[in-house]
Amino acid sequence: GRLPAMTAGADWNLRFQESIYRIDGFFAKSRTTNGAGESLEGTAGKFNFAKDGGPHWRGSVSLDWTSKQYNINDMGYFRRPNDYGWIAQILYRDDEVTDFKRIWSLSSQYHLRRNFDGAELFDQFTFAGEILFPSYWEIKTQAVIDWGKYDDRETRGNGLYRKPRNQGVRVDLETDSRQAVVADVSLQYGSNELNMKAVTIGSDFEFKPVSNLTIEIGLRYSQRSRERAWVTNIAEYPIDVSLPLRTVSIFAERSTTQWDIESRGSFVFTRDLTLQWYFQLFFAQGKYENYLRMLNAEGFTPYQFSRPDFNELSFNSNVVLRWEYLPGSTLYLVWSQARRGERGNYQTTFADNFSDTFSLPVNNVLLLKVSYWLSM
Repeated sequence: GRLPAMTAGADWNLRFQESIYRIDGFFAKSRTTNGAGESLEGTAGKFNFAKDGGPHWRGSVSLDWTSKQYNINDMGYFRRPNDYGWIAQILYRDDEVTDFKRIWSLSSQYHLRRNFDGAELFDQFTFAGEILFPSYWEIKTQAVIDWGKYDDRETRGNGLYRKPRNQGVRVDLETDSRQAVVADVSLQYGSNELNMKAVTIGSDFEFKPVSNLTIEIGLRYSQRSRERAWVTNIAEYPIDVSLPLRTVSIFAERSTTQWDIESRGSFVFTRDLTLQWYFQLFFAQGKYENYLRMLNAEGFTPYQFSRPDFNELSFNSNVVLRWEYLPGSTLYLVWSQARRGERGNYQTTFADNFSDTFSLPVNNVLLLKVSYWLSM
């Protein structure tokens, strides 16, 4: 009989003119079986032409697609099928060192994407620039505007949602990466035509007090206000009760705040013995206001509904001890801890969230992996 699932593909990467130009891409095909035993086949691919070298001008043009029934999730994770699009990018770069700068560049990108039902998902233009100063401090900027018309996932399978035009800007400042202390500070602002506002402030610090110790700490705070978002789908009888139930999508203006604190690092005891760690503390709070009943992709009417505030808390950590006890033979000792749950509401303070997180139920996992290299 047939195999229940199979996937195959090929990729290529051709370079010429001393690697200044590149043609690359892939083609893949999948076959899976649904619950009824029917065979589903899909394809995906990408074709890309790029100019990677030269004194100043660089760029690329690519076309990609994934068909509706393309499915490789038996092997891993695939974000979404059913789309196709093309991306064009052009960049100008100047590497001549002067008293004012070491490197600067400007680039722009255009991204157009649709699904195979004809809905336009992205119609996006991005402009970016960066400059590296003689001190090795660096500034990066980016501006994005998206005229894409529809979101085919927001209603969770209940049709298209006409998304608002949105735009945003971001600025990053990074200090000299050669130093013992490196800082990266970023500010991001976004809005849309429905008066949604979004602000993200981030900072990352890297400490290298000695040659065998590296510590990284990242902190991000995000706030989004009055963002029209899906709340739930409900079953509703039409006016003519003889007709079957229909599914109606409920939206609301959602306001959220998020805190994301991360730390990672490594300590090298010897060439054969190292310790690595990763910690993440994450809070997400939200509330819904001004509920709307979706009439069609673009039409809404006020609706009486209520959804409680939410306040989700989580903590995840991994600590890995690696010991190469013989050449090619390695021992890994891993300790993983996870906490997750809901406490409080949208008004709960950061301090209360911090303490509440470490009172949540905890899952601890201890793993030992040993490998031995056989010399044949």
